[in-house]
Order: sequence, then structure tokens, then C-alpha cells
Amino acid sequence: MMTIAASKRSRHSPRHVPERRTLTLLTVLLCAPLALAGTQPDEADLDSALGALERLAYDDAAGILNQLAQSGDAKAQAALATLIESGLASDDYPATPLELLHKAATQNVPEAALELGNRYYLGEGVPRDAAASIAWWQRAATHGSARAAYNLGITALAGDPADSRDARALLQQAADGDIAAAWFALGVLDLREPADTPAYRAACASFTEAAERGNARAQANLGAMYERGIACPRDAAAALDWYRRAAANGVRTADAHIARLQAVSASGPIHDDAWVLRQDAAHYTVQIANGTNEDAIIEILQQHDRGIERARFRLNVSGPPRYVAIVGDFANYLDALNYLNALPAPLTGTKPWIRRFGSLHELAGER
Repeated sequence: MMTIAASKRSRHSPRHVPERRTLTLLTVLLCAPLALAGTQPDEADLDSALGALERLAYDDAAGILNQLAQSGDAKAQAALATLIESGLASDDYPATPLELLHKAATQNVPEAALELGNRYYLGEGVPRDAAASIAWWQRAATHGSARAAYNLGITALAGDPADSRDARALLQQAADGDIAAAWFALGVLDLREPADTPAYRAACASFTEAAERGNARAQANLGAMYERGIACPRDAAAALDWYRRAAANGVRTADAHIARLQAVSASGPIHDDAWVLRQDAAHYTVQIANGTNEDAIIEILQQHDRGIERARFRLNVSGPPRYVAIVGDFANYLDALNYLNALPAPLTGTKPWIRRFGSLHELAGER
């Protein structure tokens, strides 16, 4: 479903990081508050290293960081490993990037522990070792890495189903750290809950959090959820908006959904239970289909595009869902009969029949 976020850099095959991204990452490493297990950093020297980075004097920065790293400064160790592997500075230093990452990670630099977890997971520069990967991610998550918490959560989901509670807690930690993919994963977990429960309906909010952060898959999912009333309230306008956002983010299938919804909206909305319950109990309607497949009911209603009111109505809340498709709101039986008799042959194969709205209201009272 989702992939573990991991770096594939190694000392023997460095991947050059753009200068702006490298400077941003190093600034975060050097400026972030950190509870160190070893030597406390010399802030003046760190400031000098940052100044060299801002001037793009990478070798000067590396020289300062190397001196700090050899004295046991964890931030400098992690920053030097990043700078060497970016290819922007020489790698002619006593310790390799991997050794520097180990030293920084054992002093609880979360970015270093996350990177080691990624490497052991992928076997990049080290033997593949799932246990070591988990251990480093746990250390990183404990010290504030949202990305490590996400990796642990996804790993837990892939394991024993009994781990789903732990997975949810880890994914929530990652989501709170603004990881869009974590909100997506929480939405998937929410949809596993029993239908029509608050836990199930929470999927709408979880996917929205992911979608608002630019997750295209969440945007496409929300389009379908609002269109079909899955966890979200049925809302064609909201569905169309989310499909459009997904299309703008490169989801190829979204264009077809947009075209379909635009065609449907041109012939009027398909109403829900609330509309049915608002109708006069003495009025008549024509039931054209019933069944357990809500999507099929909607498709049947979409064929009745003659400007007449259309609605899908759920017969029961508890137990397997069952739906009816109805068309029209007629003040008397004769008007309903005239409509029924005028239906084209292709639309009468389901043996439509006339019923009062009151009979549907009574069914609603039994739910």
C-alpha cells in the first residue's frame, strides 16, 4: 500500500543532494534542540559552521564540523555525514559517513537514527537487518522523528493483526508530525472499523487531513467517498472538488469521474434519505429498483435524467444495507401512473411500481 521512506545513499555511491536542500537539512541538524548523551556542542563553532554553509564554503564548513565531530559533538557528526554524502565537500576525513551516523544516532540525534534505520531496512551500505532497522527507528521516534514513527507504523500494519493498535498509535504520532501519508494510513485503518460507527466515519477526517497536505491518493479517495457516501456525507459538489484536486495532482482516473459527475449534475442531484423523509407522506413516487449494491442503484438513477426528482433510500441501518431507487414526487396516483406508463422499455425491466412516501417513512421509523 505504501512504501517506507528511506535514503539510498552510501559512501561508495553518493547521491548528490541539491545545494538548497542540503543547506536546509544541515541547518535543521545544527539548530534543532537536542538532548545529547555525550559532549554538549560548542555553539560558537556551530555558528561558524553555519556561516560557512550560508556562504556555500562547504569545505570550510566540513573542516569545522570535523573538529567538532572528533570531540564527540553529535550534531556535528550527523551534519558532517550529510555534507560528505551530498558530494559538496571532500570525504577525506578519519570517519566514514556511516561511522559518523552511528556515533550521532547513539547520542539520540533523531535524523541520524532514522537514516540508519532506513539503511538497515534497505541493506544500503550495511547488511539488511530488520531487527536493527526497527531498533534505530524506535530510537528516532522516541526522540521526535515523525518519519520514523510512520515507518514503524507501516511495518506494524504489515505484521500481526494484533499489532494494529500499536500501529495506530505510531501513525498518529507521525500524523501529528505533519506526515500526510500517516493521515492516509489512519484513514485506511478507520475504514476497517464497523460501518456506520463513529470510528468508521473518522476516515473522512483522516483522509481530509492527508488530502489537504497534498496527498493525491487521498484526494481521489475523498472524491469517491463523498460521491458514494462512504464515511463522508454524500455530496456531489464536494466529490467533484476533490476529484479536480486529484486530477491537478496527476491522478489519471480522476478526469473520467469529473466528466461523469458533471453530466449527472446537469440533470439534477440524486437525493438521499433526508430528502425522502421531507416529502409529503400522502404523495406518490415510483420505485424503479432495489438491491444491496448502492453503486448499482445510483447508476440506475442516473439513467432517469428527464428533470425529475431522483433519490436513493436506505431501508435499514443495522445489518447488511439494502437500498431502493425512486423517481418523482407526485401529488396523486394518476400522475405517478402516467409517468410509469411513459417510461422507455429499457427502464422498465426492473418492474417499477408506485408507492406512497408514507410507506418509506414507516420503514425509516423501524430502523
